[in-house]
Amino acid sequence: MYFQSDYLLRQIEMLTGFIARVVFGREITSAAPDFSPKGREADALYLRLCALLDALRLNEAENLLFEKLDGEDFSILEVALAFYGLLNGLDDAALLQGGFTRAEVDRGLRDAAKLYRIELP
Repeated sequence: MYFQSDYLLRQIEMLTGFIARVVFGREITSAAPDFSPKGREADALYLRLCALLDALRLNEAENLLFEKLDGEDFSILEVALAFYGLLNGLDDAALLQGGFTRAEVDRGLRDAAKLYRIELP
């Protein structure tokens, strides 16, 4: 179990980094994303997601994120990358407490990328 979790953790890190470099030409840190000109909505969403993560309301946070992902506004994709970076940074116990698994983090990231027509290995 530990090995699988560690493998998924690293895979999620690599995928978020790959998407950020390919789409935005830079790294996106979960601590302070640098949003595009449509940043006001993205900023508000990011802050709301952070509050939900702090409360370990992980499913609610992901549902909110997917309500906003539209496949066109790339500032929301930036938020998604930062969100999944933060989510991936939680330890397995916190993920489970929030009703999530590392595999669901990976799947959510992949689903978000797919909305933006980003093909991942």
